[in-house]
Amino acid sequence: MSYGGFQRLHRLGADVAGYLIRQMDDQGRIFDVVDDAPTPKDHYAQTFLAWACLNLELIDQAERALSAFFDRPQGWWNHPDFNSFALANISVHPRLQALSERIKKQVDSYLESPPFRSGPKTGVSNNWLAMQAATLALLGRARGRMDWQAKARKIVEDYALAWQLPDGLFADFPVKPRRGGFATPLTYHAKICSMLIRYALLLNHEQALSAGLRGMEVLCRITFSDGSAFQFGRTNMGLFGYACFLDGLNNLLERGIGELSLWAEVQLALLAKLEPLQEADGYIALNPSRNVSQRPSWDEYMHLTVYNAYFSALATIKREAFRGEISFRKVERSAISILTSSGLSHIKAEETELLLSLSGQAVLGQGHLFCDNRYAGMNICHLTHKDATVVAPPPLNTKELNGPFEPSFLGFHPWFVEEGSRYQFKSFDLVDIRRGEDDAFLLIVGLSKPVSFRAIDWDGKPIYERVMRKLGRMIIGRRRPVLDRLEKSRPDLQRVILVHLHPFLILFIDRLSRMGETTGLYSPTVCFSATSWKEMDGGVSFVDEGGKRWEFLFIPTVEGSAKKVDVWSSSGKTTILSYPAKYANSEVWQSTLLTKEEERPKEFRFDCSGERFRLDLMWEHKRLGLSGQVGGRGLISIGRDGFG
Repeated sequence: MSYGGFQRLHRLGADVAGYLIRQMDDQGRIFDVVDDAPTPKDHYAQTFLAWACLNLELIDQAERALSAFFDRPQGWWNHPDFNSFALANISVHPRLQALSERIKKQVDSYLESPPFRSGPKTGVSNNWLAMQAATLALLGRARGRMDWQAKARKIVEDYALAWQLPDGLFADFPVKPRRGGFATPLTYHAKICSMLIRYALLLNHEQALSAGLRGMEVLCRITFSDGSAFQFGRTNMGLFGYACFLDGLNNLLERGIGELSLWAEVQLALLAKLEPLQEADGYIALNPSRNVSQRPSWDEYMHLTVYNAYFSALATIKREAFRGEISFRKVERSAISILTSSGLSHIKAEETELLLSLSGQAVLGQGHLFCDNRYAGMNICHLTHKDATVVAPPPLNTKELNGPFEPSFLGFHPWFVEEGSRYQFKSFDLVDIRRGEDDAFLLIVGLSKPVSFRAIDWDGKPIYERVMRKLGRMIIGRRRPVLDRLEKSRPDLQRVILVHLHPFLILFIDRLSRMGETTGLYSPTVCFSATSWKEMDGGVSFVDEGGKRWEFLFIPTVEGSAKKVDVWSSSGKTTILSYPAKYANSEVWQSTLLTKEEERPKEFRFDCSGERFRLDLMWEHKRLGLSGQVGGRGLISIGRDGFG
């Protein structure tokens, strides 16, 4: 490929593989500098590193990594789907014959009946099942096993194709939609797309290829121009997602399938984001924070060596350059792109980009991976200006069990305290979306019911814990987090979000309706990446990474001083600022405006009464006037005098 995307990626993957080889001891164990210990045996670093070594024709190193893998017990709890996928690709590799007879026999024996942990009733997330289909398709075609090909086709047709929502994103959980919702983390959407495309190309399955192409197109169109991606859901902004996304793009580019100009543009943007994350030693930081020593924003299952090995294997695949022509025109993307069924909106206004969650996803009762605050609705997922982070992707505190559920760890996530207990609003129903004429603004209204966090104590129930482990569900320590919906006596939240594109601003309007008599404290939370910040009359100002000054303006005046806490997000150090507002037995209105300092409206008026509100914003030569009602299904009217 003349633009050099494949070569750049191959060089990056080769450097990573070289680092991992240097971390191997004589037994083939890979030392993880973050864990300060060898990679856990139940992972897949060795098999993917061996695959990368074969790609690079490093036979001795591949042999050593595979020996370490086969010399350990192969339990069901290990990551068999990943290891089966890697070994299947090794089994058809052109350099397989260079390995010793002992290793070749072990590979062949492992794949006689390739082990998988994923399945419709196992509780393992859907990207694993998509990987199983890709593995069976590869092995079935290579070994002439029609039964394996049929099983792969059944997985795809009965399950995988049904995971794709009407807007094009794939649900990573559950296998079959049921009460309790679904989760569409963007990282694992990329993984499902990657595996579906591999499967479809192997078995010539047009419907699966079409679904994979649509999924890739959607992900491309909500990826930021600077290559920032996967800001919604777990493993946000992580190396694993980049590996999967690039694998899907490369398979399409290599074969000249689909929107080649879009694939090439996004591939180069992703590489430009990844390359600065490579350390001098050769490994790639798992997310842009680069502060690997503290495992910032990592889920507890992540390991530096494992994800680097996965990336290196996919990055170093030797690809034949596509012989056609690629137009390098800049692909035009819509100023406002709305994924209604997944609940995401990507907004681009000149040099400012925003990913906004709409309805949110709360898969209650299904474990911490699918219901933590990174799935919260009516929230800023990521905001950049001139490629500098303004609002970081939602942070995650992995050091505390309650971290993923603690409301104050997430920017703009509304929560309230009543009688010493803390409650939060995670998902929004009855979401109403209005677009202004010529996409001048986006107006969203939603209604949310509160949920509470509690931890179930498993002490005294060792039998149940063993059964749960056998079923493949994780128990973290002796306590497991659960989110529950509250009784009807708790207040509901109606939230309005206005995004105005020119000038750019974001306005939050919250109405907490009361159904009880208790006085409490309502507190949205502001989350931003700032080099400096200061309190000002009616709000806070701060400077983003690029030196641009922004302002948060609060109306009405907050009750007392704001609480400032520094945490680590996937983009780096992030400041959490909670500003409380007292409420009594009627309702509370709260309004927050985020704007660039030089584009602040000269007049900002917000009036409310009952369920109705009136908003007036006046700039030097522009006016925006809105009136609305946020009861029932949300917005009822928009003022006719709106624009000047």
